[in-house]
Amino acid sequence: MYKDLIIYEVFPGCFSERVEGKLIDITERLPYLAQLGVNALWITPIFKSPQKDSGYDVSNYYEVDPLHGNEEILVKLIEKAHKLGIKILLDFVPNHTSNLHEWFIRSEEGDPRYKDFYIWRKPRDGGEPNNWISKKNTGSVWEYSEKRSEYYLHLYSKEQPDLNWENEEVRSEIYRAMEKWLDMGVDGFRLDVINKIAKTNLDRDTEDATIYYQNMPETFKYIEEMRDNLSQKYEREIILMGQAEGSDLELGKKYQRSLDLVLEFSTNHMGRGKEYRSFQTEFFQIMKRFLEWQRDREYWPTIFWGSHDLPRVASRYDFDGDPGNTAKVFGVFTLVSRGTPIIYNGDEQGTLNCNFDTIEEYTDVRSQNIYRLRTESEDRDRVFSDIKRWARDNARQPIDLKRNLEVLDFYRRCIEIRREYQKVIEDGGLTYEITEDLITYRIVNGSEYIEVTFNNSDKVIKRDAHRILLRSKAGMKNEIQSHEVIVEGNL
Repeated sequence: MYKDLIIYEVFPGCFSERVEGKLIDITERLPYLAQLGVNALWITPIFKSPQKDSGYDVSNYYEVDPLHGNEEILVKLIEKAHKLGIKILLDFVPNHTSNLHEWFIRSEEGDPRYKDFYIWRKPRDGGEPNNWISKKNTGSVWEYSEKRSEYYLHLYSKEQPDLNWENEEVRSEIYRAMEKWLDMGVDGFRLDVINKIAKTNLDRDTEDATIYYQNMPETFKYIEEMRDNLSQKYEREIILMGQAEGSDLELGKKYQRSLDLVLEFSTNHMGRGKEYRSFQTEFFQIMKRFLEWQRDREYWPTIFWGSHDLPRVASRYDFDGDPGNTAKVFGVFTLVSRGTPIIYNGDEQGTLNCNFDTIEEYTDVRSQNIYRLRTESEDRDRVFSDIKRWARDNARQPIDLKRNLEVLDFYRRCIEIRREYQKVIEDGGLTYEITEDLITYRIVNGSEYIEVTFNNSDKVIKRDAHRILLRSKAGMKNEIQSHEVIVEGNL
């Protein structure tokens, strides 16, 4: 079922500028998505939250935040989506909650039932339990609580304490919350940072704490338990898509034993170093990594170039200073590839980075933390330049759904081609050939194939063409223009 999905991710603030009830506007725009040709909608967190991290700090898993609406509005959205043939996936955050969640408040107070809902440790030698530094909040993963005279673990901000997945009651509460929304008609979930739910060796110091909290053996057991729990309660198929940043291909295969889809960011993070530091990476190297994940027949990848955590793809690469063509190129790479594609809202019309003038306009907590830390020892202009390029704010601004209808039509045609060649893409094998100038990959199923060629150079290249299905620029049949992509096939 998941192999024929074309998923559209919507960050509610991009689709709606309402102060309350953003789901209303998303519901009204469902026909737009149906006309585009997508059949699944992933909505970033809509649960009750103080919004310190755009809803990824949940204070109640059982309530819709007024910012987005209420249960009645959500039910109407689900019903209308289903009538249009669109499945609904909710973003669910199982690793941590808000520090304003009742569970944390009662845990901090020492309530016997909630005492171990979070990861608490006593001070070590009068200080923090270990020396772990978070790669996300650019500081310690520990925060001291005067109430408990203990530290709690937070891999993200101090307002996002990590849940203790070793506690069976925590897992049961998470599963119950998921069931509530499934009973309402939701088709599945995107599971935020699911590969970090298990932690180990909390008494050990290390320069790289991810070795103790990322892709731990217990994580796979917990996900399998989650899947088994849902399978026992529901006869219908439930889609589970898990974020597993930092996984390699073998780990991806392991996750896919219980997850339908795995979100892995290594391709999208090439060119980005620690704390948003930029460095040069050749595009053909990025594409090699991208295609390697598709070549293994035992793994079904998730294909995406944009998300709420990434800058706009048309700004990130900007071939020939032509963002419209750049958007088209990545439309092909997303939709004519071996894997389940995800379109991030606005990318189908070539939306660009926000390009704010001052650091104050970048409100995302990660941008602010990185700027504060790096400017203590680095040039402010250099740091700000990196923030402008990589900030998550770039993907979280309101979008214009009539911005570039030419790019939109191109995306629609990409989706039509994918539907026509669905069996080839699902059942076929992928091969590729990459030089510094030309990138070509072909998916072959028996005598049928679909092929993508991209000119990665600044010059026109002569080539033999067969049956051209789509191209991002106008040109002669036996030529491919600078930074043009061409799709060919033989159905």
